[in-house]
Amino acid sequence: MKKLIAFVLVVAIMFAFGIGANAQQVGQAGSDLMVLLRPPTQNEIDALVQQLQLTDEQRVQLQNTYVQYTQELQRLTSSYQTARQNLAATLQGTSDPAQVENALEELHRLHSSIISREMQLWNALSNNLTQEQTEKFWQVFGQSRVTGPATTPAPAPEGFLR
Repeated sequence: MKKLIAFVLVVAIMFAFGIGANAQQVGQAGSDLMVLLRPPTQNEIDALVQQLQLTDEQRVQLQNTYVQYTQELQRLTSSYQTARQNLAATLQGTSDPAQVENALEELHRLHSSIISREMQLWNALSNNLTQEQTEKFWQVFGQSRVTGPATTPAPAPEGFLR
């Protein structure tokens, strides 16, 4: 019975990792929260500054927020990748379901932390905007990240949040 549970768990984990990798490769908007909420690139930040017509002060605040959050996200992502490797090693090296469960729980905890921090980044990026800028910010975010380019009624400008 333990072997069957371990086998089912391994298949489920491999399937879940495969779906996440496929979503990133295919670029399906909204298919994976880590893809949906990923931090903007520097080009996307530059496009955001132009599209929202940010003041110099807003631009500096936006850049500082971006740097602060992305540094922590890089640390969390590194820990997540280490936890994935640990889970794979645990799956290959033990028949103890408790060790597998502990490794899986750590991976899940880090995944949740990354998603939460990514959402906090997007909220923080919109904090120093005017009401009009904030509305436009979230509208463009929703069009480019959630509905995706195929169903976007009015496509976002080139290079923004894609």
